[in-house]
Amino acid sequence: MKKHFITAVVVVLSTTAIAQKKELKSAQSAIDAGDYAAAKASLSQAEGLMSAMDDKLLAKYYFLNGMALAANGQGTNDDIKSALASFDQMKAVEAKLGKDVYGPQVIESTQLIKASLVQRGQEALSNKDYAASSENFEFVYRLQPSDTLFLYNAAVLATQAKTFPRALSLYGELTDLGFTGIATEYTAVDAETGEEVLFESELMRDFSVKAKTHVDPKVTVTKSKVGEIARNIAVIYIELNDNEKAIEAIEVAKKMYPDDFSLIVTEANIQYQIGNIPAYEALITRALELQPDNVDLIFNLGVVASDNGESDRAMAFYQQALSVDPSYNNARLNISSLMFDKVEAIVDVMNNLGTSRADNAKYDKLDAEKDVIYREVIPYLEDFLSYEPNNINVNKTLMNVYSALGESAKAAALRDKIEILENN
Repeated sequence: MKKHFITAVVVVLSTTAIAQKKELKSAQSAIDAGDYAAAKASLSQAEGLMSAMDDKLLAKYYFLNGMALAANGQGTNDDIKSALASFDQMKAVEAKLGKDVYGPQVIESTQLIKASLVQRGQEALSNKDYAASSENFEFVYRLQPSDTLFLYNAAVLATQAKTFPRALSLYGELTDLGFTGIATEYTAVDAETGEEVLFESELMRDFSVKAKTHVDPKVTVTKSKVGEIARNIAVIYIELNDNEKAIEAIEVAKKMYPDDFSLIVTEANIQYQIGNIPAYEALITRALELQPDNVDLIFNLGVVASDNGESDRAMAFYQQALSVDPSYNNARLNISSLMFDKVEAIVDVMNNLGTSRADNAKYDKLDAEKDVIYREVIPYLEDFLSYEPNNINVNKTLMNVYSALGESAKAAALRDKIEILENN
């Protein structure tokens, strides 16, 4: 009886092994034919036999299961998650066996998955589906952990999608990795289309240049994204009405990168947003020590001074901005605005004067002062129009100044110009 029992078990095991191999073979054939639904069906049958599989068949099962779920890179995001998990299980079994049978094919499949995910992420981004785009870019990073820029993009898009807990988790991962975003980019211009192309490596770029398919090779070092990450984390906390954690996020980053320009400016902008103007000014002043010719920051200090009623100080900052960048028209607008504020104050006094001889004399004196300011503002308005000749509002303002000064010919010329601009 015992001998017959053993024979029966052997028969059962042989039958099971045949069934396992049959289902796996069917799955392989379906995958080769691109029929992933049929492959999944066969693998579903084989799944019930997994407990009896040896490691060799088990590795093959996990490999085929991953391939069927990945569907040549066209599987759903949930299927791709499962495919990657199946590939990981396959690698663990092969490591146990000490063999690498399916690894090369998995690498090829992974590249197809990556390309598909990148395309999906870009399409979702074009459609402003930030959540889907973020998820796809995160998958790309999970496939290729060395490419941390995809993790960064996933975090930024999660922020735009307002999925704040997920965004904070991704930013936290970037921080733990010591991500700065500083990278060397190798570009060249496509000789046929004239478009600049970013290459994965200097070698690939140089090969294309030597082949004369690309010209004008360049090497660019990207700016640090540390400040932007800190800013985004802080913005999230501000959105969550937690200003304290917003500042904490900045402080943590500052310990690692105390002289990071973007980080200092980010903190300054947060301080401004929460109404701490003295801290904002101090931080912007610090940033200007690092970039003394940053015209935007100089201009911003002028705006803050103006808001504080410090007109002379504001004027000095605006003049400094123009000395750094003569084309910086926003400074001209604000200088003009400060001058018109003076005119308005003079006109208010003039309107409240009486008709006595003393008041009439005072009126004439103030009227002359007003005209002096008008004449001082003209060069700023004219210079503005030398850079932006079709700005209708500034043309109208200058026309009114000419009219106030009795310069009829100049006012009429601008009136004709304005009419043409408004009718085009």
